[in-house]
This record gives sequence, C-alpha cells and structure tokens, in this order.
Amino acid sequence: EPLERAGAQVDVLFHTYTMRRASSHWGPPSRRETNVLVGGPFQEFQLLDEGTKHRVVDWSATSQLQFDEESDYRLYYALRGYPRHSMRNVVRAMHSLKRVTELWMTTAAAHVPHRRGQKGALREAAVASGWYSHIVYARPDLRYVTPLNVTLLRGLNDELYTPSWACWQGGYNDRFAAGRPAAAAAFGMRLDLAPRVAQLPKTHPWRWAIDLPKSGWGLHSESFVRTALEDARVRPVFSASPCGHRVRVRGTESVTDCNATEAEPGR
Repeated sequence: EPLERAGAQVDVLFHTYTMRRASSHWGPPSRRETNVLVGGPFQEFQLLDEGTKHRVVDWSATSQLQFDEESDYRLYYALRGYPRHSMRNVVRAMHSLKRVTELWMTTAAAHVPHRRGQKGALREAAVASGWYSHIVYARPDLRYVTPLNVTLLRGLNDELYTPSWACWQGGYNDRFAAGRPAAAAAFGMRLDLAPRVAQLPKTHPWRWAIDLPKSGWGLHSESFVRTALEDARVRPVFSASPCGHRVRVRGTESVTDCNATEAEPGR
C-alpha cells in the first residue's frame, strides 16, 4: 500500500513448498509447533492475490521432501551455525528465496528484446532490462506494524535497504530487504555463495571464529546475509521500518520481534 500510494505499480511473485503439515523446533516451547496443518500453495496464492488488483504475476512451489532428498546437507553442516534440524530450515528458506529471485529475474529478462530465446546470463539480463526499478523481499508470515520507508527506497543507488532490528551475531536482518535489482540479487541468491565459502580456510572470517560479533559465523542466517553483501560489495542502509512480528500457523505472534536489536548493526 505505501508503494502504490506513491504511484508504483506492484507485481507480487512468491515461492513456497508443497506440504500438508509443518513442525518448528525454534524458540521457546510456547512458540514451537509440531505437525500442524498448513494451507499450502493455493491458500498462499489466494491470500497474496486477494482484492481487485490481482498482483500475483508468477509463483512456484517445490516439494520439500524432494528438495531434501536432492540436497547434500553435509556441505551446509560443515559451515556450522545451527543444530542440524535448524540448519535444514535455513537452507530451505534460502532456496525459496533463490527460487523467487529467479522468478522476478525471468520476468524482467523477458523484456530484453535481443535476449529472447537466447541463453544469456539471467541475472545480467534481468538487471539490464530495467523492467523492475526496485525489488522488495517481504516474508508473508510477518504482521507488519510499521510501514515501508518509500523515501529511503527511492534514494537508493547500489545499496540495500535493510532493517536495523534482528541483526543477530553482528549480521544483518534476514526477514526483509529492498533495493535496486543488482543489490537485491546479492541478497536473494546468497545460497549460491555457500559452496565457495565452504572452500575457504576454517580460519577465514566468513567460516568460523570465536569472537562472533567481529566475524562471520558460518551459515548462521543473519551473519550469512552480511557475508553475501560483503562479497558483492553492497552497502547496507539501515532503518527501523518496516518491522514485522512473526505469526505462527496457530496464530501465536512474536510481539517482541521489533525490539530485537543488537547494539549497532555491523562491526
């Protein structure tokens, strides 16, 4: 709504997993969920496409079971960061982010006339097309309590708009990001960086170190966002807005999420 009030045309693209039930072992016992029924891809489509504007222009869904079977999680376990069951969820989330990034890239690249039907690099074609001026990554399981800062977004060049809350372990927020396509791609395609990071010496700051606030922390989610931006030489621009509370399947809302800041972001 803030974008459309400012005159922007908004396309919605999303990726999700095909699953009937979900379990979460993260957080205190009161927030954990075991084998809860979820609505699935078609419910997500209905929720995101509701109203008269029908903003959803493309979407895709992946079998989580098939993704797990085809993924070599040993690579990610070697990077450390979480217990194994949580690490799998982090990888699944980054894969979903990559898939939705490929959706907007494909949509944008289709508007580069000389690229049609050719096997040009998707990322370069999507950025060069100019079809999208900005990309906004927003998790649909958050209830946003403060709005997007449209003025900040418009003023970006090569930077990434990122929240100043939930910057755990000296990293950057992994729940929301916005920017021009080149900067957004560094955030959205960061899973591709993991194999290269895994080849670095274990003493490298992107792999592991004892002094966590001053170094990377393997595949820890927020820290890995920072690794990806540093690798792409994308500078973050911090803002307290937007902020959103996570809402679990059963309706439990994490009302303290917007207060979850770690001193100053970065180091």
